[in-house]
Order: sequence, then structure tokens, then C-alpha cells
Amino acid sequence: MASALADFISDNPQDAREKLSATRNSGIIRDALCVALDITDTPLRRQSKARQLWRLGDWEAALELAQGRLRQHITDERETITHGIDRIAALPRSSGTIPSSKPTGVIYSLTNSLPSSTAGYAQRSHQLLKAVTQQGIDVTASTRPGYPVIIGKLASNEAFCLNGVMYRRNMPWIMPTKVSQKIRLEADRIVELARRNNAGVLHCTTDWVHGLATFEAARRTGLPWIYEMRGQREDTWLTQFPDSLIPRCETSSRYKSLRRIETQLATAANAVIVLSEVQKKELVERGVDNRKVAVVPNGVEETLINHPRDKATSRQSLSLPTDGFIYGTVSSVVAYEGIDLLVRILPRVLEEVPTAHLVIVGDGSALPSLRKMADQLRVHEHITFAGAVPYEETPSWYASFDVFCIPRIDSRVTQTITPLKSIPALACGVPVLASNLSALREITPPTERQWLLPPDNDSVWSDRLTTMAVEPLSESTSQICRAFAQLRIWKQSSRALTEIYEQLGHMEVL
Repeated sequence: MASALADFISDNPQDAREKLSATRNSGIIRDALCVALDITDTPLRRQSKARQLWRLGDWEAALELAQGRLRQHITDERETITHGIDRIAALPRSSGTIPSSKPTGVIYSLTNSLPSSTAGYAQRSHQLLKAVTQQGIDVTASTRPGYPVIIGKLASNEAFCLNGVMYRRNMPWIMPTKVSQKIRLEADRIVELARRNNAGVLHCTTDWVHGLATFEAARRTGLPWIYEMRGQREDTWLTQFPDSLIPRCETSSRYKSLRRIETQLATAANAVIVLSEVQKKELVERGVDNRKVAVVPNGVEETLINHPRDKATSRQSLSLPTDGFIYGTVSSVVAYEGIDLLVRILPRVLEEVPTAHLVIVGDGSALPSLRKMADQLRVHEHITFAGAVPYEETPSWYASFDVFCIPRIDSRVTQTITPLKSIPALACGVPVLASNLSALREITPPTERQWLLPPDNDSVWSDRLTTMAVEPLSESTSQICRAFAQLRIWKQSSRALTEIYEQLGHMEVL
């Protein structure tokens, strides 16, 4: 290697190539020389190509190139997704290891939670947990191994109580790197908490990692379990890719296996919870028993309806234009939310409504491109990019809008999964413009179907916003919004969940 480096420095590239080809040693120096000499078949480049193929879901092609730890991780993921549920199903079914003859608790396994995460996932979890706890159910929430440190936030305590909800962190001394190890670690934790808290039901949310861990814990404890499907993992995975790559990823072994394991977990669970009727219909079409699938929709706190915030006061406290026409959203800023449409149409809206102002509350991978677009369109001074805000501040942001917007693109994910964000807006009496998608029709007041607009249609969206800007919002419209939100309060959703808990607590484990 030293001789090849000397030849390279001495400007003898041909000799350097020959010596590099004769050695099988790997390392940073060899890889750097191969790049400089344009030698394409190098360990570094093969590993890089293998990572790219793995990311695209092509396990087979990735394994042909991968070596060492990378190969181990790809193999582990493939085997876990492909055969994990069969391994767990083959475990001996416990006849029950919870000490009490009448268990009363529930263990609820989560990906993330308040206060470290504030997106819709964490809000839904907390509101359901709080409402169920208020009904006398002893629920303990347990977050995934390593959270919140793995997202760059410190965990001050292993256990803490927030609004009456008990949260427990799973912080191992050494964080496993293989997915099978993470599943076993989470399963061990669920079993431990179930025994400690006299649990009668295990409950987890998607994705398949939580599902496998909870299924294993259910087999080991003899307890029934619930799989709460807040999304379609395989289709959510596709949303990270540009349109040009989606057809390839859609036919990959990883995509097909993800779809299969999510269906298998729903089939294996004692009960399944989904967010919408359209999601339930899709799941039943995949072969899941209709009788065990329950819809527990997203909701809103009743206090937001009974004690609405004042718009002028909210705007003043947030340093927003007090007299302008404000439209926008509170959302994760990712591609499938379609928020770029709101930025694109702003110049058109400003032509008719000079006081128009766009507010985008939230963070995500698409935020840099939105900021760049705002600069290119020279409308940056008419936009407030608020970023992620504390959960307790969101009511003021909702109250500041004249019109709330959900401009989601048309995709399999957006057709079936209902967001949480529109219900708080309706609770504040704010009309909600939304893309005309099956899932969004479920969360739009039936009398206000004109608020449903074609996805990705700049002209229609800008025209509708302009019309709404010049026509003052009537009190009857605000009442319609609040009345619809009243049907979606968390207390009602939690009653449906409590009924499932009570039913499962007395049923034989499948």
C-alpha cells in the first residue's frame, strides 16, 4: 500500500493502479487512492452501492455486494421482517404469568411521546391516554428503546407523570444495532412492565417493530394484545422517495414484505384499531376480520371548543399581522402534505388580497425547499415559518387562522390515513380547506363539501382562498365547525377504547 501511495505521489498512476489491484487490503487510504485513480471496483464503493440498494428495498442485490456488519444488518432486517412473526407464533403460549387473578392495567407501547416530540402521533397518544386514565383505567405508556436520546434529546427520568399519564422510558446501557435485538429488548421491557403493573391488556401502535415486540410479549405473558395501525408502513416508506424511484421501490422485496407483515400482525392481534372507515375497509380487503377492527378517530380536547381563543389576541401574542387574512397549516412539513402548494399560490392570492399572510407551523424534511421557494417567489416577508412549537402553544396558532389548509397530495397514504390537525382548527370555529381525498372527506363537515378541493390544483385553491378572504366568516359557519368538532372529542374516542380494553380483559388469548 505504501509503494502504491508513493507511485501516486510521484505521478506514476499506472504503477499505482497495478499495485492496488495486486493487494486485497482495505482501508481509508486504499479507498481514497481508488477514488483518485478512478478505480470503480473498490470495497468502499461496493459497500456504498450496497447501502443504496438496501435503502431502495432491494435486499437481494444489496446482499450480493455487502460485507461485514452491513451484510449482517441487511440479513437481520430481511429475516426479521420475512420470518419474525412465524418465529414468535412458534413460541410456547403462556397460560398467564401475571400475578393477580383479576388484572387491571394496560401497557401502551409507543414510538415517541410528549414532551420530547410534539407532532400529531404524540398528541393523539397523550390525549387518548389522559382520557382513558380519567375513566379509571391504569395505563402505563412505554416508549421505544433509546428514546428520546436517539433523537438528540436527554431523558431526565426513567419514569415521569404528565397530566396524570405515566410514561416510562426504555434506556439500555448499550443500545442494540440490529432490529431483531431491538425487538427482543422491547419485548422484555413490555413483559417486565406487564408483571409489575398487573396488566390485563397489551396495546401498541404501528409499525411492525412494535407489533412484533408486543406479539412476543403477549405470547410470553398470555395476555391479549391490540395493534393500533396509525398508518400503512409500506406506503409511508415509499413517500421518502422521488416519483421517479417509486415504481422500482414498490416492486422491491422490502415493500412487499412490509405489506405482508403489517397484514399478518393485524391478523394475529386480538383487536385492531384504525383511524378512519376508509382505512378499515382497506384492511378488511386485505383479509383481516371485520369484527375485530375498530375505528377510533382523531379528536380534540373539549376545552378548546368550550373556551375558544380570541383571534386578535392570539395574533398579537404570536407577532402576526392583526388585520391580515391568514391562511396556513400546523403540520409535519413533509412532501406528501403538499404544503408547497400554499407557498406557490401566495403571489396569486396577494394580487387580490394584499393583506394575505401564510403561516406554516411545524418542522420536517420539506421545510428547506419551502423557504427556498419563498425566496425565489419573493414572498418571504408574507410568510411566517414558525417551526416546531410547544404543544401548549398550538391552540393560539389554530385560533389565529382565518382558513386552515390541508393540501395533501393524492397518494395511497393520504387516501386512507386521517390527520389530527384539522379537528382543533374546527374546534376554534376555523373553516378547513382540504384536498378531496377519501380520508379527508371523513373529517369535513357534511354540509361544507365545498371546502374539499382538487389536490395539487393551484388555480382552484387560490380562487377559493381569495373568495373566502373577501367574504367574512359567518357565525353559523363557525358553529358548524364547532359542532362537528364536538363529535370528535377525545372523551368519546376513549370510551370506545375502554370498551375494547374491558372486552379483551375477559377474552381467551388467540
